[in-house]
Amino acid sequence: MTSGEAEQQADQLAPGATVGSYEIVELIGSGGMGEVYRARHKTIGRLAAVKVLRADRAHDAKALDLFLKEATTLGALSHRNLVEVLDFGHLPTNQPYLTMAFVDGKTLHEVINESLDANGTGISAVLALTVTEQVLNALGEAHKKGIVHRDLKPANIMVLKEHSGETLVKVLDFGLARPVEGAVLPWAGLSSTKQSSAAGTPAYVSPEQVQNEELDGRSDLYSMGCTLFEMLSGRAPFVSESPLELVKMQLDAPPPPLADFVANLPEEVERLVLWFLQKKRDDRPESADVARLEVRRLLTKLSRESTIVRPASTLPSLQKLSGEHVAFKPRQTPAPVDTAPEVQAPARPKWPWVAAALGLVLTFALGVLGLRGEETVAVVVPSSAPAPVPTEPAPRPEPAPPPAAIAEPEAARPVDELDELAPIDPRPGKGAPRPAPVAACRWSADFKALARRDHQSLQVAAAKRGVAAATLTRLEDEFGAAMVKRDCRGALRALDKLRRFAPSR
Repeated sequence: MTSGEAEQQADQLAPGATVGSYEIVELIGSGGMGEVYRARHKTIGRLAAVKVLRADRAHDAKALDLFLKEATTLGALSHRNLVEVLDFGHLPTNQPYLTMAFVDGKTLHEVINESLDANGTGISAVLALTVTEQVLNALGEAHKKGIVHRDLKPANIMVLKEHSGETLVKVLDFGLARPVEGAVLPWAGLSSTKQSSAAGTPAYVSPEQVQNEELDGRSDLYSMGCTLFEMLSGRAPFVSESPLELVKMQLDAPPPPLADFVANLPEEVERLVLWFLQKKRDDRPESADVARLEVRRLLTKLSRESTIVRPASTLPSLQKLSGEHVAFKPRQTPAPVDTAPEVQAPARPKWPWVAAALGLVLTFALGVLGLRGEETVAVVVPSSAPAPVPTEPAPRPEPAPPPAAIAEPEAARPVDELDELAPIDPRPGKGAPRPAPVAACRWSADFKALARRDHQSLQVAAAKRGVAAATLTRLEDEFGAAMVKRDCRGALRALDKLRRFAPSR
């Protein structure tokens, strides 16, 4: 141990030392600027991370300025993916300290190294995109406040598991953060004085940051691209022993193909990485929010393509939750394929009995003519007169030829294609036997059209008469099933049943 290291170790806080309201537990990290300790609140026992500027830098104006800027930066930001600031102050030795919420996890750098040791490659694409999405969430919050991180890398990203098993990401170390041009922040003189941009880690720094240009949020997106490349492949896109060589590669060299390091990587994921790593900032995503939406789209796509075995549901039954029997309404039977569109009900006339009489006339005419076509012959039956009831059983009618109204020109189709439809008495009377369909009944396009038209008319007439909806639905299902099966006899039987409900008795 050198004398400098011994002196630095002597200046470190010992367990039990008091920093504000917290008591030091142990040292958990150290760097060129300061040390980070795990601490516990002396009263409520809450864990915290206390960052203290090193004793030998306590009188360095530049170091003090950077430490204060990190504290005020984190204090100006509030987001789930950023560390919460709890307190700020100075030790008796004039060393400033920053107290933050304790994050019990691993750095992304450690997660990548563990994956390399176990699998020889980086982490999975789904986990890499999950981390990227949350980092972009944090960057979006910072960029909206006019803050550029300038040192985004795996060592400054914490990954932890919540009690639900979900991954939570926290972005750390805003010590090198800078405001964009024109941003107004609570930093003394920072928004009005141009700061040097040529800082950061060479393996992750953006080309414009290397050239000391004015920065905006797209500089952090380039660093995000380098970080995502390393998450997937296990190494940064540009590797060199010389920091100067690394800087030159960031300016000019294209990144190597990810396919050289990662097997079976979706092409869209590689295109996303290359989008982040464009040398010209105008060729990158225009903002962290835009990039995050694309990452979310890819995550959704990868989740759909992967096979997920879902555990059995542990929810109680609906009946148990409600405490009573749950009544379900029966599913309504959909209309058959071959049924015609719903017939619009006619407008209500001024005199209801006139409309009823006209409807009955039309219904009786269609029934007597046995599903006639375009020409309609009206048979007027006074609504007040009761239907005649035969005293003797009606003789079985002989098959009648098809009505002349449905005949078409010889040139249109063959004559024998017409079906012989049995004339059905629309009002058979109580106890009178109904005629059966003709034995020679056959299916044809004409039969289909005429049967559908008659079915609609009978449905409308029966509905006007007040027939129960359940009865009409049952008859409609019977007719629809016959039409789907191309069963002309079944269709005629259904029409015959429906016709009994249409006329007024």
